Amino acid sequence: MRNWKEEDYQPGATIPIGGTARNNKTGSWRATSIPHFKKWICQECLTPKRDCRNFCEGCSDACHRDCLLCWISCPEDCIIIKEGQIEGIDFDYCKGCGICASVCPRGAITMERVNIG
Repeated sequence: MRNWKEEDYQPGATIPIGGTARNNKTGSWRATSIPHFKKWICQECLTPKRDCRNFCEGCSDACHRDCLLCWISCPEDCIIIKEGQIEGIDFDYCKGCGICASVCPRGAITMERVNIG
């Protein structure tokens, strides 16, 4: 295995070794839309049998567990996960591609237009 040094890096989008992408925040050059995450929709109970406004203690239904399809599908690893639940989106790296919104089965992520410039 080659030992990479700083002078070995080529200009451009080359990532010669794992872990170096986190050193380059790339969210400043995104598309004209950004994802807007609505946690209450993501974790909403779809088959309420009782008052489920708070996560029901011991509830056997999977309705309060995020499906994580957006996290799996994000090409930039921008979905922030804490303790198995989606907490938000890391805009330091998000390009606004919209994949997360397109795969969300509940519509908890929508794309919102932003002014670039």
